[in-house]
Amino acid sequence: MFAHANLDAGYGDDDECKFTGEQEANLVTSVSNSQPSPHTVLHKPQLDLDIPTSYQYSSTPGHAHLQIDLDVPWNKYIQWLELSAELGIIQKGWVNAAKRRGYTTLRLPHIKKTEEQKKKKYPYPPKETLHELFNLANPF
Repeated sequence: MFAHANLDAGYGDDDECKFTGEQEANLVTSVSNSQPSPHTVLHKPQLDLDIPTSYQYSSTPGHAHLQIDLDVPWNKYIQWLELSAELGIIQKGWVNAAKRRGYTTLRLPHIKKTEEQKKKKYPYPPKETLHELFNLANPF
């Protein structure tokens, strides 16, 4: 559960908000309501996205796909994926499969895993390379 707060002033960097109940709140914070000790403050990730996104539920109950319409270099994307896996947001095996392939993949919402696919942890990468896929000359 997220902790709720109220901030009457503007949204400046130094403005402090007052933690409140849900009814009095005008904000939801990243601070988690479940804290293991007074010496550790846990947070629940939240994003204020400033770019177009798409969020679709997965065929796996309780899972979803988030697509962000932003072009980023592969090395930065992999860093973000690895950190997301380290935090437990995504599965490390999915990141490893992406590294082998050179890109990530998501099933379309109406496509379900077959029984054979369910037995395998992660799908094998497609046979074609990115260069073949985009008709690029192989630089190697």
